[in-house]
Amino acid sequence: MSARDILMEQMSWPEFGARLEKNPVVFLPCGATEQHGPHLPLAVDALLAQPFVADAAEAVGGIVAPTLNLLQSCRGRAVVRSFRTSQPRRLQPSARGVAI
Repeated sequence: MSARDILMEQMSWPEFGARLEKNPVVFLPCGATEQHGPHLPLAVDALLAQPFVADAAEAVGGIVAPTLNLLQSCRGRAVVRSFRTSQPRRLQPSARGVAI
C-alpha cells in the first residue's frame, strides 16, 4: 500500500469518505512534544508513533489520521524548550474529542 492509501492527509475528501464507508477504522498517532536530550528532535514521540500506527492500519485496512503532537510533557520542566501547559487537564478533552 502507498502512503496515499492509508494516510488521511494524503487523501482527497471523496477518497477519505469512500475509504470510511469500506472500513471505518481510523488510527490517531499521538506523541508529546518534549525534549529527549540535545541529539533528538522534540517530536521524537510522535515520529516513533507514526510507523507503528501505519503498520497497524495497513494490517487491518484502516486509515491513519494526522498525528496529534500537542500532548502534556511531564518531563522537561527544567528545560525551557519543551512544550508544557500549566493546565494539562484542558488537553484531555481535545485528545478524547477527536471524532471523524
